Amino acid sequence: MRSSDGSREEVGYLEELIEGGSPFIFLTGKAGTGKTTLLKKIYEKYKSTAVKIAPTGVAALNIDGQTIHKFFKFPPRMFDVREIALRKPNDVISCLTLLIIDEISMVRADLLDNINEILKICRKTAEPFGGIQVLAVGDLFQLPPILKDGTEAEIFNSRYKSTWFFDAHVFEQVSMSGVNLEIPFRQKDERFVEALDNLRLGKELEDTVDWLNGSCLKESFEIDSSVTLTGTNQAADIYNQRKFDSLKGEEVIYPGKFDGKFELAGKNLPAPQQLRLKIGAQVMVTRNQPAAANGTICRVVDLDAKKVQLERIDDGNVLTLRKAKWEQVEYNLNPQKYEIEAAVSGVYTQFPLTLGWAVTIHKSQGLTIDSILLDLGNRAFASGQAYVGLSRCPSVSNVSLARPLQPQDIIVDPAAIQFMSDLFE
Repeated sequence: MRSSDGSREEVGYLEELIEGGSPFIFLTGKAGTGKTTLLKKIYEKYKSTAVKIAPTGVAALNIDGQTIHKFFKFPPRMFDVREIALRKPNDVISCLTLLIIDEISMVRADLLDNINEILKICRKTAEPFGGIQVLAVGDLFQLPPILKDGTEAEIFNSRYKSTWFFDAHVFEQVSMSGVNLEIPFRQKDERFVEALDNLRLGKELEDTVDWLNGSCLKESFEIDSSVTLTGTNQAADIYNQRKFDSLKGEEVIYPGKFDGKFELAGKNLPAPQQLRLKIGAQVMVTRNQPAAANGTICRVVDLDAKKVQLERIDDGNVLTLRKAKWEQVEYNLNPQKYEIEAAVSGVYTQFPLTLGWAVTIHKSQGLTIDSILLDLGNRAFASGQAYVGLSRCPSVSNVSLARPLQPQDIIVDPAAIQFMSDLFE
């Protein structure tokens, strides 16, 4: 197991693990340490025999990959491994040597076991994962797995110790190697980094919460140009609508366009299907652009049918934005080259923008936002909410709190802490 100091050696070390035949590699690290960047570098080297998959459509779109369920043709529910044998195998699996799973923290133990079973069936071998190497990427202190109450939970709890991927039964047969990225590129303030570490791991909460409240509680917390991070879509929508309605001027609606089989819809789209804008509206860029990164906050200064002119909040620079295309892919086998190729299966075209006064903590995952207001409502209700929200901002001086934090707002699963301790310490 290895904890990284953030140097260029991470790529080389991962390559060593892959070339050395490590069967299951867990790449993790705190927010802003470059997990996604490293994932993409590894994929570029091995892409002729590798695929990238993720548990949700949004996560798959972010890595230019496929969802787990679509790639393996799994049903969208809990299912028994005996059903897998009845499903038509994916031709790509015969050529596959490296399976990359992003957002592994959201992958339940039963789903990972089903991946193991179908790979063994398709490869006609008893080896774990069909002899295919797995690179799993994610942070157990950000997005937790979800288990529905009722019958599903009763069945699951009778079979598994926890919902986490590391409690899958396959690990009774296969070993795990770990790489832990520790140096954040987003924050430079050592005291803020220490506070975020404490929130992530549930340590020294009384002192940490006191320090954050002293640093972040401000008399006027609606700082102009800040992004409010909320726990729910409803709260974000209400805040954005109120601010949007307060603007004078004509509303312009830009419809998004679908081509082929683009399977995301509604709140999961990277930009609204009906994008409503006014001059003066605060917006967030939702895709990297030459003059603005994903998460950049801007103000609309001009609108026409083919372009939107924006002023960046952080530096005042003006940029012109045109419509962007998001592509969903399917993996196919090239029989001549016997290589895996990613083919575009669907396209969504829209201006890469969304109203930017407020966004959910969940949707802020992976973003860097210069100034935030964290609004947890009456209480935090999910593991990692406070940590993910606060860690979006590079500087503690640009963080505001809608109410004082309480130690009970910091929710960390002891099973995740124990697993990380066993793997890396």
